[in-house]
Amino acid sequence: MLFVSYLYNLSERQTENYVNESIPAKYFVGMAIDKPAPDHSTLTYFKKRMTQKNNLAVFEEMLAEIVQMAMEKGIQFGSLQIVDSVHSIANVNTRKDDHRKKKEGKDARDPDAKWGVKHQRKVKSEEGKTIKQTEYFYGCRTVRYGYKAHVSLNAQTHMITSIVPSTGEAWDGKYLKPLVEKDLAQDLPVETVGADRGYDDHGLHYYLEQEKEIHPAPCGIHSGILLKDIRTKKKTRTKKCGLP
Repeated sequence: MLFVSYLYNLSERQTENYVNESIPAKYFVGMAIDKPAPDHSTLTYFKKRMTQKNNLAVFEEMLAEIVQMAMEKGIQFGSLQIVDSVHSIANVNTRKDDHRKKKEGKDARDPDAKWGVKHQRKVKSEEGKTIKQTEYFYGCRTVRYGYKAHVSLNAQTHMITSIVPSTGEAWDGKYLKPLVEKDLAQDLPVETVGADRGYDDHGLHYYLEQEKEIHPAPCGIHSGILLKDIRTKKKTRTKKCGLP
């Protein structure tokens, strides 16, 4: 029922009504047509228990189980894993939250959320000058307070195979290694790991090179991380590019 709530963006109360009134929804959640849905308060308490910090492992176990079920059903996973991060905005009015902390002495509504930057890009100003513009979550400066979900996706099946959550300010590269380790623990045929330039770090290239020795073919890992321009282009005639 919480999955239905997520798909249709429904509150717990709306989900209770929807399941009671929709025969396809009852079929999906496995309820008899004459059986009433659980009370909305039951869903609220259940969701709170599931989202507590000490229960986050439950979601990881569920994802791992889904991957194993897919393998048992004969779905062929490819050797290329794509690593990236997905931004989530915290449901917090930061101005009111700051006022509440300073004036009323109350705790923040979402104390684990952090400010985070998406990336920077070069743009032309009205004067024609090239300037760097910082893009926050969804490219809007007023909503940049939240979290990141670092994910590894199998390029052949388009299935997410592992997830590591973090606060919004975290560096993406820090979570590449945990994602690769989770994929390897699930016996996925990982041979290449791809990522954007935000992951271009000598330590990450070195880690993947070391994994080749630890996990020989067919599980040897090649780095498919895109290289930054500073590594591939010469700055001057005398300065060579710094390939890892």
